[in-house]
Amino acid sequence: MIRSAQITDMNEVCELIYFIMQDKQSYFTENFPKDKVMSFIEHLYVQDMSYFSYKFILVQEIGAKVAGIALGYDGQLNTEFQQQWEPSVEEFFGNDEDEFESTEAQHDEFHLDTLAVLEAFRGQGVGSSLLTAAEQIARIQGHHKFSINVSEDNPNAQKLYERHGFVTESSFHISDHLYYHMIKPLL
Repeated sequence: MIRSAQITDMNEVCELIYFIMQDKQSYFTENFPKDKVMSFIEHLYVQDMSYFSYKFILVQEIGAKVAGIALGYDGQLNTEFQQQWEPSVEEFFGNDEDEFESTEAQHDEFHLDTLAVLEAFRGQGVGSSLLTAAEQIARIQGHHKFSINVSEDNPNAQKLYERHGFVTESSFHISDHLYYHMIKPLL
């Protein structure tokens, strides 16, 4: 079952967000202990207007377990998110030296920031189901573009997105890693 995230999902969802940050070799996961980074993610998760807010997350539940998440938002929210992000980074880590790019999502897009599936549930269609559900939200909100960024080191994810109609529009770097900005036109 796919549903909106709840505050009570915090432990499972934040663990998946941490996994993605670690996979991206994030400044935070590379330079700070896991408990500190998890506290930061959890702080953002309960906020109404933040990059990791539960209000922008879908979860797929299998049994009583969160099997995967899709975190997506209107690209126009970047400015508001950034206003909340920088003070939170400074509160938890001191100087804001992270690699975060507010340009990861364009203002005219619905952006899927994170699509993560627990390893035990991979290959069972969880990622595809969450991607389809996020696309439905983008359509309901009236967006004409749906975007996601994928690492060049993740060809399986890139193939999944291509099967769902995404094409590479541009590329950029985060922490010396190449990412493709993929777009799906929503007609």
